[in-house]
Amino acid sequence: RPDFQLMQNYQKSGQGALFCYVFDLLYLNGEDLRDQPLLERKQRLKKVLSHAKFSAIRFSDHVVARGVAFFHEIEKRQMEGIVAKQSMSPYREGRSRYWVKIKSHRRQEVVIGGFTEPRGSRKYFGALLVGLYDDKKSFIYIGRVGGGFDTRQLANIYAQMEPLIQEYSPFEDSPNIAARWLKPELVCEVSFSEWTKDRILRQPIFEGLRTDKEAREVVRERTVPFQKQPAYRTRKEAQLTNLTKVLWPDQKYDKADLIEYYTSVAPYILPYLKNRPIVLKRFPEGIEGESFIQKDSRPLHLPDWMKTVSIEHTQKRVEYLLIHDKRALEYVANLGTIELHTFNSKIDHLDHPTYLVIDLDPEAVSFEAVIKTAQTAHRILDSLEIPNYCKTSGGRGLHIYIPLQAKYSFEQALQFSQIIAHRIHHEIPEITSLKRQPGDRQGLVYLDILQNHQKQTMICPYSLRGAPFAPVSTPLKWTEVRRGLNPTKYTIKTTPARLYKIGDIFAPVLGRGVDIRRCLGDLGEEFRLSPSMPI
Repeated sequence: RPDFQLMQNYQKSGQGALFCYVFDLLYLNGEDLRDQPLLERKQRLKKVLSHAKFSAIRFSDHVVARGVAFFHEIEKRQMEGIVAKQSMSPYREGRSRYWVKIKSHRRQEVVIGGFTEPRGSRKYFGALLVGLYDDKKSFIYIGRVGGGFDTRQLANIYAQMEPLIQEYSPFEDSPNIAARWLKPELVCEVSFSEWTKDRILRQPIFEGLRTDKEAREVVRERTVPFQKQPAYRTRKEAQLTNLTKVLWPDQKYDKADLIEYYTSVAPYILPYLKNRPIVLKRFPEGIEGESFIQKDSRPLHLPDWMKTVSIEHTQKRVEYLLIHDKRALEYVANLGTIELHTFNSKIDHLDHPTYLVIDLDPEAVSFEAVIKTAQTAHRILDSLEIPNYCKTSGGRGLHIYIPLQAKYSFEQALQFSQIIAHRIHHEIPEITSLKRQPGDRQGLVYLDILQNHQKQTMICPYSLRGAPFAPVSTPLKWTEVRRGLNPTKYTIKTTPARLYKIGDIFAPVLGRGVDIRRCLGDLGEEFRLSPSMPI
């Protein structure tokens, strides 16, 4: 528990324990970190401080997405307040819209402009006469501070005031009080109940001297009342409700954590969602309750700014949701949507996929076999100069993507993926299978290409999964796809920091597509694009 007065007196009294809490890192080994996101700076700071030799230096920790509850706990303990910071904010000197001080009670820095004589048994002085600077840089009187001192403080403060005594009042609007006047140089902090109509502090209490402040910097602090987040936002924003609903019971992650995650990764996930029909997997009662797939958006009462697209299926027409911005992403998360599944194609070329996918799906086999299969696929594709990218499924498998840039039909993409799957199986038949029925591929990794059919969906990169620990379908560097890879470490809590650090390494999947005909030539004459090729 911090104690401002103990800190002020520590040099003389030695009472209490003094620690230095470090809250940010601006430079490291010559690298300027000020434009890095706050969470990234703090992650690196924590690592630096873990090697600190001095036990008095400590990492200033933080609470993520629990600001309201944290503030109420501060109030309950009668502590000063909190500083709220945007998790992706850069570091900026001075006051900034990214960092906001929220006090549990009113405090104000003031400048001492005089003091009254002591009365009764009190020594040194009676009350401090204090002021601050207004917009015109005039030093104005705001009240007298008579409480909050002990005998030692009275003596210490008087010793610092005595050299500053002068004959005339420093205040622009000097109060009619018998007092000793001072040059306005000493700064202190006070707590108080309210400002009067005459702009005078009511019931101010001395909290301590401030040696870190120049007197000319002291102005009236503008108070912004603390407000709870409303249950509903304005009509133009996503309506967020029931934020304390627990979705992952073991980890105690709730809907607020879900929304916070998707909000924080919005710049990275939105390129994979925009203009694609979306299928939601909703968990309204959490991952241990019933979940359901929602394709058709018509049962929902959508706000007017949500977009949809109507697509004809064999027996019916489906109105799919489109997620085009962070507001729409928040909206679907508020529905209890944990998983986001997307079409492989966009609405402007529904018949031509942006990419093809090979799903490495293990059936009663170790994850090491999945890793070996992925490495084999990567080696084959690289040898053919076919760009390829890997991500975790968020479960037990891995997904390999090949960009197509909407240059081919789904039939061509499916046939091409079949050819690649056959090549992989030919290389490692002892651990892979092309058979669809689970009973026929026990103890093997299934090379699943069926997601390359038209109107099939895949779990979106950076989507959460409805499983324990809140895993994320996370893109990987190929150097990470090696023995010992643990896909469960990519979660709701670790993925945002990873993204801030390395960015979106999956972006080339949306870029220049492969030339299938050239690749077929490299594969050999026995492979040709043919509508009659069995799938």
